[in-house]
Amino acid sequence: MGEEGHGGFIDTGGGSCVSVAPLTDQVAVRDSKQRNGPTFVVPATAWTAFVGGVQAGHLG
Repeated sequence: MGEEGHGGFIDTGGGSCVSVAPLTDQVAVRDSKQRNGPTFVVPATAWTAFVGGVQAGHLG
């Protein structure tokens, strides 16, 4: 994943971090501490729904 357009999430309680890279119609996600590690890609609509669920408190 390239550096351009990356975002992230930091869990201040446990140090869990992910890098998020928006693609054309998908979003790539990886562990920010494993720069050369595996990534997974989801449809942008699924990522948007996931983030909305987290923000609304539906996912924990």
